[in-house]
This record gives sequence, structure tokens and C-alpha cells, in this order.
Amino acid sequence: MRHLVIVLLLAGAVDAAAKPHTVEVRIFDGKNIYAKKLKVEAGKQVSFTGQVFALGAPGRWMIANVLLNEGVEPELQYQVELSGGQGSPDPFIQGQGELSIKPGKSVPVLDCGVWSVELGLDRAGKKKAEAWYKAGTGNIRLSAQVLKAGRAEKICRQVSRNNINSNAVDGFSSGERRLGFILNSIVTASAERAGELNLQYQVEHNPAVGAESFQLQGDVPLKPGVKTGFKSGSYLVEFLIEGGKTVAAAGAGAVKAKVPAAALQGAAATP
Repeated sequence: MRHLVIVLLLAGAVDAAAKPHTVEVRIFDGKNIYAKKLKVEAGKQVSFTGQVFALGAPGRWMIANVLLNEGVEPELQYQVELSGGQGSPDPFIQGQGELSIKPGKSVPVLDCGVWSVELGLDRAGKKKAEAWYKAGTGNIRLSAQVLKAGRAEKICRQVSRNNINSNAVDGFSSGERRLGFILNSIVTASAERAGELNLQYQVEHNPAVGAESFQLQGDVPLKPGVKTGFKSGSYLVEFLIEGGKTVAAAGAGAVKAKVPAAALQGAAATP
């Protein structure tokens, strides 16, 4: 299975007088929370690569690339990864996207298998994460559930925005092979059907060496809040988009995926 990495595109002019902010990355691996705080200025990319630690647990490698664009409501572009380091057979998580986030909020941007990734902006103390739809206007959440023989085998939920190329990987290594689950997606308003969205997607699921696997990709219309399923062999993949009614209402005003001028450097990759 290919180890897919997408270069995150971003926009926003640099404001030389912008005040500093704090972006906190928190990743839960099912047992422990690994966290890192990054000082950022609007319009300037900040990157971190290094070990992070949880109480009573071995250190893990984190990669975080973030860029904050200020406006009526700040937009945070992110690439994050947590792994056991190069050559480690330990499971790893990767996520990439963009969301609106109000100062003082912390948002669960990715839930995939046992993993949970939260991003916070100027979060004070130990305040709990907000529900994803309260973090900022314009956010959507895409859920992809993999079922086999009617039983859920994997579910992945990611918060991002329309017209943004988003990516989630819940993987592990077996020898020289990388296995697991990959979801690449772009959600746009439908240019032909008001009230609907278009989902461009690629899904790969390879749960174990020798196990049945599949790859699916397509460009399909979806209605916000309505599950839509696609079959591949004995697998069924169900998609659900939440929070996209405002986007869908744009109808004929739809645009294709955003291609801003600059690019976030340093795509996530296990060190």
C-alpha cells in the first residue's frame, strides 16, 4: 500500500505586526496523551519535529506543521503525525486539513480507530475540547466507516472545510510494508444540484498481511446528514458529511478545490 502524503496548500498574507498565538497539538493513542504547544504568528508557518512524552509511557515522535490565518474567524491549517519513529512497527497517525477555530477553543479534528487528535488555539488551562461544530463556522466533518459482513471494522471522522484537500492515515508497519487505513478527500458544493455536496475521495484499507484489502476512489454527490454507501468485494464503505448545509446551499456558486499561492513546507513523514 502506498504511503500517501499530500502537500497542504495555503493562503494568507503575512501580517508583520500580528500578535503571537499558541497552538496546542494533543494526540491520544488509546492509552496516553502526547501534547506539544507551538508559538505562532499569523501568516507564518511553524514546524516541530521531535520526541514527545506521556507520563509513564515511552517517548514517541511528533511532526507538526501549522499556519494560522487571521480574519473574522481564524483559520488553522495543519499537518500532524505521531509515530514510534523511523523503522518502528508501532501504529502511527497522520492528519492534514484546515478548520475555522475561535481563540480559546480546542477541537477534536480527527478520530480514527483508537486515535484522537485535538488542536487548540490560545487554550487556557485544562478546558475540555469543544464539540467540533462549535469551534467555528464553515467547518464540516466527514465520516468514513468500513464494514465487513455488517460489522464495523474501521471508522474515521475528520473535521475540515470545503474546498480543502484533507488526508488521514491510521497505519502500521509490517517489515518493509505499510498497512492500515487511508482517507483522502475534498468536499465541494455541487454546481448542478443546490442542497447537495460533491465528495472526491480515495480510500484504502489493508488491515493485515494476507487479509482482504481494497481501494476505492470516486467523485460522488452527497446530501449533508445522509449516509451513502459503496461496495468493494465483501466490504461496504459508508460516508457521512455533517455541517455542510450552508456550503451545499451555494449550489451554482460552487468552486473546485482551493489552490492558494503558497504551500506548507515539510509534509508529514515518519522521521
